[in-house]
Amino acid sequence: VYMVGRTHRVVRELSVYKDLRVNDLLESFRSSRTRTTVRSAFEEGFVAEPTNDVSDYQAFYEILEDNLAYHGVTPTHTLEELIDLKDRLDSRQTLVVGRDAEGHLVSGTWLVKASDTAWHNFYIAKDYDQGGHEATPCVLYRSMTLAKETGSHYLNFGICTEDGGKTMNIGLFDFKESLGGE
Repeated sequence: VYMVGRTHRVVRELSVYKDLRVNDLLESFRSSRTRTTVRSAFEEGFVAEPTNDVSDYQAFYEILEDNLAYHGVTPTHTLEELIDLKDRLDSRQTLVVGRDAEGHLVSGTWLVKASDTAWHNFYIAKDYDQGGHEATPCVLYRSMTLAKETGSHYLNFGICTEDGGKTMNIGLFDFKESLGGE
């Protein structure tokens, strides 16, 4: 329950997280198909890497806007606010981007360090015109390894609900679970 002034509001959201305290993050994926897809993508030249380059934030934001427009919504932050947060949060945030073999940015996620033991995926987006089905799993896998490398135990994949928690996005939930999310 969140309290603001004298009003009360209950927001029900379902979030999925990944426990990073496993020996092999890729082997912890529940979907063998996703494991194979991720391995193959990296072997074929897909690259997923953290970046703090403003031009990457701009390219990612365009993809994010396109993704959310499909659902009739806009990002919580403007591009200017996202870049301001990048600067303010410094090492407590990063953008992990995925590039296809030709070097085009096709997917990404913005990570925020929520605590000493957890990171949070705030935005996850993919270019549906250029990014293949492997783009997002590869980026999220790299996010997991990055968070684990910093000593974190958990990576929150974010919510799987829409309309303020009124509707469950089953496809999104299944996808996040396929990565070993709980």
